[in-house]
Amino acid sequence: RWWRLAIAARRTGGLAEAQAAVMNNRGRELMREMRSLVDDLQRQQRAKLRAWTAESQRSERITTITDLAGTLMGVGTVGLAYLLFRRERRQRERADDAGRQLAAIVESSDDAIVGETLEGVIVSWNAGAERIYGYSAAEAIGQTIFMICPPEVMGEAQHNLELVGRGIRIEPFE
Repeated sequence: RWWRLAIAARRTGGLAEAQAAVMNNRGRELMREMRSLVDDLQRQQRAKLRAWTAESQRSERITTITDLAGTLMGVGTVGLAYLLFRRERRQRERADDAGRQLAAIVESSDDAIVGETLEGVIVSWNAGAERIYGYSAAEAIGQTIFMICPPEVMGEAQHNLELVGRGIRIEPFE
């Protein structure tokens, strides 16, 4: 190893300086200084490496926690969406069942039950209406309600449509 120092000394100061460094033990001192500097550099590098490793491990933990939290949130969101979908579906099924029951009640009623728009256009016509008025549903739907109103109640029927259009409840009338 001393020979490396001698080569370096020769390059910088010439052969005489290299021989002097080897002969007067200056080379050993320089070598010790160099080893000390190298040891210091190695200690600094190891300290930096430990700090980088610790930072990398912290980042890994944070990333793992973030990934886990994101996954849990995603799974929770999907689960919540599924539960809400099922609840909505059950509510729709109940509403459909109720609608079918009401339709069955309307269809099986002996009374005439007629649905109409605010303009008086017939949109629904049950079997009771067919028996009472003599028109089939196909004949009545799309016509105005005035087709079944006697002339003497035509004004009252028009007035009742206006009241319903304003949100006022009217009493049933014949």
